[in-house]
Amino acid sequence: SDHQRSGNSASWRMSCELADGTTTSARIRNQAGPDTLDTEMVQDVTRGGEKTQITMRLKGRHMGDCTPDMAKP
Repeated sequence: SDHQRSGNSASWRMSCELADGTTTSARIRNQAGPDTLDTEMVQDVTRGGEKTQITMRLKGRHMGDCTPDMAKP
């Protein structure tokens, strides 16, 4: 929900409740450049009455085209 897009940036929120009663909500933001992608995900988790926040930051860049041998297991 709360999808937003502006220029080379996008963000959204999501939440769910698992079968064991754990609840989680996350905010995700992406910013793309010509050869880069920066992502931040902040996740709030409540399980058994305890709250935890997890933050993940990712940076990626284009390294070149895929080659046929990349698909091999």
